[in-house]
Amino acid sequence: MKKEKNRHSLMVRFLKRILMIFFKKPKIIQLCDDIDTKAIYVSNHSGASGPITLSIFFPKFFAPWGTHEMCGKYKERWKYMYHTFYLQKKGYSKLKAFIAATVVSLFSKYLYNAMGLIPTYTDARLKNTIDSSIKVIDDGKAVLIFPENSQQGYKEVLEEYFGGFAFLSNLYYKKRKIDLPVYNIYYSSKTDTIVIDKPQYIQKFISNGYTLPQIANIFKDRANVLKNQAV
Repeated sequence: MKKEKNRHSLMVRFLKRILMIFFKKPKIIQLCDDIDTKAIYVSNHSGASGPITLSIFFPKFFAPWGTHEMCGKYKERWKYMYHTFYLQKKGYSKLKAFIAATVVSLFSKYLYNAMGLIPTYTDARLKNTIDSSIKVIDDGKAVLIFPENSQQGYKEVLEEYFGGFAFLSNLYYKKRKIDLPVYNIYYSSKTDTIVIDKPQYIQKFISNGYTLPQIANIFKDRANVLKNQAV
């Protein structure tokens, strides 16, 4: 098992080095002294550039959450990329969306597998997402979650965060009695800057009477403050 993990790590490092040739290294503003690896990272999506930029250049390893369609067969990946991602969220023309979805779907599955992507679901299979996330954290690694509501596209000023990250943190506390550090991150594709906030602890909010949706809203508002530092 250890040998298998080492091979996976080598593959990830190799892939990152290849991608670094094609992507410019962003400016990183770190508001915390250090970044724990056994943690939850929460970030805006910033279109297609956020996940790939964070995966290549973020100073710590993580396993990201991502929609399960991107782990499916080519046809399923293509349909999601064309209809949902490029047409609905990115606002591409049909021709541009067709070309982008056709090309990206060819290699996306292999890229996400290398990243250790954790598939997310909107039905009962969400339990698989949570179980996989807990296993990653138990192994001393971080989980990255993109909580923004992107149904109307990706916004520079964030309008809504879903509370999945707070739910995961609270459940982990109930199971392991560990209040994980949660790092709020904002990535600006305009200035090519990543801002990493000081860690917050979900149990502190819960003990003060906040609900999970309210906690998500607090993180969303704080992310918009971090945006102003991404200059």
